[in-house]
Amino acid sequence: MRHELFAIPLVVFLAYGTGHRAASSPPLSAISFMSGCWTGASPNGATIEEHYSAASENLLIGMTRYLRSARVVDFEFTTVERTDSTFVMTPRPKGVKSDSFPLKDVSNGRATWENLKHDFPQRIIYRRGTDGSLIARIEGTTPAGERHVEWTMHPCETR
Repeated sequence: MRHELFAIPLVVFLAYGTGHRAASSPPLSAISFMSGCWTGASPNGATIEEHYSAASENLLIGMTRYLRSARVVDFEFTTVERTDSTFVMTPRPKGVKSDSFPLKDVSNGRATWENLKHDFPQRIIYRRGTDGSLIARIEGTTPAGERHVEWTMHPCETR
């Protein structure tokens, strides 16, 4: 009987806690401005091309490739997954899982993920430009000081 009395409040607590956290999570549609095919010049002279899937209830998938003279010179896969309380972005440069970045802030056409324990970058920011572009920025601190890299991409041409 004693175990049953303990189990009832525990089940109620777990059920309420799970429902409460899920309800506080913003909808994945808050980052749907990233969806689609985007391309632009990369600061290193390559052309960047990013594809983000439509936002489902729990996952957005991205693929980035850098092209130079029609050859892929670098690539990355990215997932943005819903947790109980936020979205977590996990980059996979060259297909290798990296540290995850929890969503720090999301507003109309802008999302910032942050992981202050990561070497570089500590922040990943996506925002819509006033001209309909998608601007990606990474920033943070390195041993040499503050650093950032930014890419401005426009919708890919339809083939």
